[in-house]
Amino acid sequence: KTGDVESLIQGILMIKSGFARILAEAGLKEIDCLGKKFNPAQMEALPVDDKEKDDVVIEIARIGYLMNDTLIRPAKVVVGRFPAENG
Repeated sequence: KTGDVESLIQGILMIKSGFARILAEAGLKEIDCLGKKFNPAQMEALPVDDKEKDDVVIEIARIGYLMNDTLIRPAKVVVGRFPAENG
């Protein structure tokens, strides 16, 4: 049974890899956003509470995609967002 499950998982991973290769050849790519400055044109922000990470992507909640530089789906990211302190 363990061998059957492992074979099934291996087969699924091979199919996923094949789809990823075909889509990449067609121009689809993941949006590279982790650790980058927040880009509202390609990303949707979720709240975070670390002031040192202001306007920086610290976690990807959902991968975004571009097809030949056209946005297919924005990345959903956790980003630091804090107003300037008065003082």
